[in-house]
Order: sequence, then C-alpha cells, then structure tokens
Amino acid sequence: SASMSYTYNAIGDANMLLNNFERAKMAFKKATKIASQQKDIYVVAATQKNTGDSYSSLHQYDSAIVYYEKSLDNWKVVSDKFQQLHTNIYYAQALMHTDKNQQAILILNEVWQQLDSTDFIQLKDECLHQLSKAEAISGNYESAYNNLLRFEVLHDTLDRRLRKKEVAQMQAEFKTKEMAQANKLLKANADKNRIIWICIAVSLLGIILTMIIIQKQRKRAHQTIVNNQNRIFSIIAHDLKNPIGALAQLLEMLRETNANDPIIKMAHDSADATYKLLENLLLWARSKSSIDLDEKKEHSVYDIVQGTLELYKSAAHNKTIELENKLSTDIRLKCHKNIMETVFRNLLNNAIKFTPKNGKVSFGGHITGKLLHLTITDTGIGIDPKKLQKFYDEFRIYSTKGTDNEDGTGMGLRICDDLIQKEGGEMKIESAPGKGTTVHIFLPIK
Repeated sequence: SASMSYTYNAIGDANMLLNNFERAKMAFKKATKIASQQKDIYVVAATQKNTGDSYSSLHQYDSAIVYYEKSLDNWKVVSDKFQQLHTNIYYAQALMHTDKNQQAILILNEVWQQLDSTDFIQLKDECLHQLSKAEAISGNYESAYNNLLRFEVLHDTLDRRLRKKEVAQMQAEFKTKEMAQANKLLKANADKNRIIWICIAVSLLGIILTMIIIQKQRKRAHQTIVNNQNRIFSIIAHDLKNPIGALAQLLEMLRETNANDPIIKMAHDSADATYKLLENLLLWARSKSSIDLDEKKEHSVYDIVQGTLELYKSAAHNKTIELENKLSTDIRLKCHKNIMETVFRNLLNNAIKFTPKNGKVSFGGHITGKLLHLTITDTGIGIDPKKLQKFYDEFRIYSTKGTDNEDGTGMGLRICDDLIQKEGGEMKIESAPGKGTTVHIFLPIK
C-alpha cells in the first residue's frame, strides 16, 4: 500500500539519525520502489534524494550523484521549486567530492540567483556556505571570502564559536541518551507496544531536558545570555521536531491498520500532542527573541485568510461548522506573511475547538484611518473573564478541552498576542460564556 512507502522512509530517517547509513539506504530504496509502483512521483523524488544523502554519508559520492539527478528530474515533474533548490545544494556538495568543483560552482550560483527573490532563509544560508567552500577549493579566495562574509551576516551576528560549542554539547547529550534507548530496545527485543512507549518516553525526556535548560538560563540577567537562550531553544526544538513528527506519522499508519487498539490510539494522540506543543514552543521562543525578521512585504489579507480556511475545511466539516471569509479582496497589508498565517491558524483552530456542531466562524475586517481592523468571530461557548486572563500568564500553560473533547497546548492565544505585537499591532478578545468570542486585531497598514 501507499502507506508502506512512508513507513520505509520513516525507518530510513530513523537510521540516518542513528548513523546506520547502510540500513537507511536500503529502507529508502524500498520506499522508492513502492512509491514508483503507486506512481507517487512526489514520494519517489523525496526518497531518491534521501538515498543520495545516505550514499553521501557513506562517502560514495558517484552513487549519490546518480540519485540526486534522478530526484531533480522528478522534482521538476511535480514543479516543487523549494525541493529542487534544496536537492541541488546537496547535488553540488557531492560534485565537490568528485573533482567536479567548477560544475558545483555553476549549480550553486544558479541556485543563489533563484533564491535571491525568495524567503527561503535556511536554503540561502546553506547555499552561501557551500559556495564559499567550492570557491576556496578552486582557489578563488576573494570570491570565497565575499561569500563567507554574506553567509556570516545571514547566519547570525552572535559569537558563532560559543553557540556551536554549546549546541553541540546539548545535541551530543541528547543523541547519547537516544542511542542508549535504541540499543536497549534492540537487545531486549521488546514487543510493539513497549517500543511505542519507550519512543514516547525518550521524546518527553528530551522536552523536559529542554525546559530545564531554558529555566536555568532564564535566571541569568545579562541580555546577551537571554538572546543566546532563545536561539538555543529554537535549535533544540528543531532537532526534536523531525523525529517526533516521523514517530507521529508511523503511529498514524499503525492506527489505520489497528483501528481498535486503544494503546496505539493513546500513543498516537500523545505523540501528536507532543508535536503540536513543540511547534508552539518554537514559535513562542522566536516571538520572544530579538532576532531580526525579513523585510515586510505587501500581501492580500483575503488570500492569507482563504489559505487558512482551506487547511481547516476538513476539521470544520467534521463538526458541521460553517467557515466564512467576509474580507474584501482589495485589502492589502504590509506584513510578514508567515507570522500572519501562524496567527490565523491558531485563532481558527481555537474557534473550531470551542464551537459546538452546526456553528459558524467568520473572518472580517475593514480599514480605519491608518489601521486595519480584523475580526475573527465564532458562535462558540465563550470564555469566562477570569479564565481568559490566565491565557496571558507568562509562566503558566493553561489548556482546556474543546466541545468534542479536543486537546490543546494552552499556548495559542499567548503566541498570537506576542506575534501581533511583533508586527507592531494589538490584539483584544471580546467574549462571554454562552455568547461566543470575537478576536479583534489592529495592525498598521504600512
């Protein structure tokens, strides 16, 4: 079945994390074979790129190049620009190891030209890093130096040696514990349920370790240490997010084949909630940090809201809730699109969560002077004023279950408030028990 290709791909990802590159390679190839039979070109492209990564990790660069080229051909078929650029960077890196450095430089320069007009910051960072290496190998030291300067400015202004050392220590400590758990599982030959629970325990242990580190660093008074704390928090959250996401996906497939198994359902719900909590923690840490964001661009507010409604169409349908976009298509806002998408997703998720069946959630807005006044209104159960105040408590996570007993992270409103302030705006909540809720957002148009 199609789900097996995802399973083998997840197994490959897990083995890559454990440095079992041969096993990872075999799993990725099986995933590619199944996806090819299913004619799922997107999965074929992704697993071929992952196979190239495993060959590169084994220093078998000629084989890596073959799979990167296959992956690039398939990314072109599905027209995924981000993945094409991403794979090209790894392709160029492999070429540098096979005396094809000039070809690598041409590819990286072409990638940079395409990235220059995008918001793909992480790809820009990696492209400049590899381009600097390639130019240095070819003896173009002045060009290598200029690219390295651009890489440093883009990457960070903090003392990189200190940050890398601290992050490496944290990653090594977490990986050691992860490896110890994995070896223990292999030696004990535990059954399926025990594997699921120990994986969740390792993930929760990582979260607890992260929270302890953040709590200790918060006690330091110096502003530089506080900024460094936020960045370390974000990096660790990313390192945990991918394996937990893979675990949640694997548990979802197990649940599909074992629909009546309560232990698998409980494990899936726990992993899914952990993933959402990590995602919100990462957003919260970023909103609290002083990291400079990209330059704001003008966007259609109607389009951003419509894209959010499409994401939650299925969730609303399950509760027979009507979603409405009453915004004019002429309203445009100079903003960070990813921040506004995050705010709308959190607020819409809350509205659906606390609105009973046959209810309604609507987005509206109008321009008043130099401000855009947005409203998100639902016909839900409303919020008691005393409970509403708890959502803004800086040191407390407060969560309540939805009308269909849905779980939450307790951080949605707090994150939205922080992000709106980051955009130079203000958020107010108007609510009463039994009368629904209206969230008011005021943002400068320019």
